[in-house]
Amino acid sequence: MSLINQVLQDLDKRKGDKREAKGFSSVHVALSLPDENLLSWQTWVVIACVLITCAVLAFTFYSHRKIKNSVAISAPTHKAGKHYAIAHLKHNKHVAVAKKVREKFVLKPIKKVPVDRTVQEYRKALILIESGHKRSAMKKLIPLVQKRPSFVDARLRLINLKLGFGKAKEAKKLLSAGLKLNATQPDLLLAKAKLLLQAHKAKKALLVMSVAEPDLASHTDFYSTLAALYQRNNKYQSALDTYQELLTVDKDNALWWMGLAIAYDSLGNKNHALEAYQHAQNMGTLKPNLVAFVKARITLLTS
Repeated sequence: MSLINQVLQDLDKRKGDKREAKGFSSVHVALSLPDENLLSWQTWVVIACVLITCAVLAFTFYSHRKIKNSVAISAPTHKAGKHYAIAHLKHNKHVAVAKKVREKFVLKPIKKVPVDRTVQEYRKALILIESGHKRSAMKKLIPLVQKRPSFVDARLRLINLKLGFGKAKEAKKLLSAGLKLNATQPDLLLAKAKLLLQAHKAKKALLVMSVAEPDLASHTDFYSTLAALYQRNNKYQSALDTYQELLTVDKDNALWWMGLAIAYDSLGNKNHALEAYQHAQNMGTLKPNLVAFVKARITLLTS
């Protein structure tokens, strides 16, 4: 009995240990599993605190950086002053280069040049002459010459028009008036010499032309007429020298080669005369009557 009672007591004791263990585990579970409502509220509080903290830190960092940059740009520190000065100079250099490029390629406004009314009226007169309205052109040129007596081109045009209409006296008066203003004006002297040649006054024409010595390259008409006048007055050496000078300006002028040939021919230099005649013929620009003359001289000199 005592043994049975002891076994029963041991069983009861073991059951009691199991109950205690079960109770302890339930308490442990209860402590390890917090309340769901309590966890949700705490989480939101923590999240809100974290967000507020991050916002404050970000604002503080941005404000501090902005102030630092503005101070660095407006007034660089002594340590960064050298680098700032170099960067500033480079920037100014680039700006200057860009400005030069813009000035180079941007069209600048054109300055207005005062219009010369006299020149405009002269051009209108030239248009009238080209279109065949010569009387209208003459009426337009008369006041131009009166207004500007030194306008040589306008005076010469008016002289030619008056000669064309048979008003030789008026033309000569205009010519004399122009030479009174400038006695050595080559174009006016040439016009006077041609009038004297038409009147078969070659000696007087040569005297008139001898007054001036204009530039050869820009006054070839003057010197070619002068060379012809030398030949008319039997001054063949002067004619030869003048034609040689003219050919330095234009070596393809057939008339000047023919004039040079005549000068050589008149001086008795047959070989140079023949050579010059052949040059004139080979140019192929002489008029038929002159071609016939040149051929006749070549035939005569080669026979």
